[in-house]
Amino acid sequence: MSSGFSFCNIINTTTGFRGARTPGAGWRPGIIAALLVLAGLPVGAHPDASHKLEEIDRHLADQPDDPALLLTRAEILLERSDVSGARASAAAAAAADPRIRDLGYVRARILDAAGDRAGALALLRKALQDDPRHLRGQRLLSAWELQAGNLDDAIAAAGLALESDGVLAPDDFTTCARLLVNRGQPGDDRRALAVLDRAITRFGSLTGLQYMACDIEVSRQHHDAALARIDALVARYRPRVEFELRRSDILSRAGRRHEASRACDRALALLDALPPERRATPAFRDTRARIAALRDDFAASSSTSS
Repeated sequence: MSSGFSFCNIINTTTGFRGARTPGAGWRPGIIAALLVLAGLPVGAHPDASHKLEEIDRHLADQPDDPALLLTRAEILLERSDVSGARASAAAAAAADPRIRDLGYVRARILDAAGDRAGALALLRKALQDDPRHLRGQRLLSAWELQAGNLDDAIAAAGLALESDGVLAPDDFTTCARLLVNRGQPGDDRRALAVLDRAITRFGSLTGLQYMACDIEVSRQHHDAALARIDALVARYRPRVEFELRRSDILSRAGRRHEASRACDRALALLDALPPERRATPAFRDTRARIAALRDDFAASSSTSS
């Protein structure tokens, strides 16, 4: 008899994927935030802005015609919703150097902030025709094309971002892969995996990259390939509760419920290895009970099917 718990009871399926089509795309265990609290780690912290308007103005006092400083000032003013100030700074930058690289990108942002998305989109497209390797421009163009319903164009821009001369981040690769998954045309899942594996080669076996790749592998019924990605994470980071929960989910989707139950056992063992003060909390007891119930459901269904 079912205990009433399921994997979905434990997993908080919060995906950032617009219209994601793969099963379980982008899930994160709902208990992971609780585990971070148990571990004493901060949740949801954000860094402060690295540049302040006062600092830029101090530099401009010495170099009033520096186009790069003026464009930076325009972007800071945009963050403060000072569109007219941003427009004036961008105009001063253009007067100082009409060919400065970021000018079209910043002007497009100003137009958008002023409420003219259509004009901003046209301006950004034109700027990127002349400078297709502009990373921030391609990132922004991809987002705007997606918002306009132009998924193919959003994918094209996201792909061009990966070929840019800027400093790429893992998010650049997951964005491109996610768009491909959402489009769902024949071969898009394979292309998305290729993008993610390119990122893994570049940045290493990061959890976000491997988790997304696991979702795609499972959607293709390539469960062993997904499990191999979990093994790669364990090899890099050592065993974790979240990895064993991921493993149990993949195994259950493959119909290997007995193995899924054993993965839950390993997750429980890792929980029980936490220091006593962390185990003496309601959050710990609730998390442990849910994983134990999930394990028992897997074990019961496994014995019934056998």
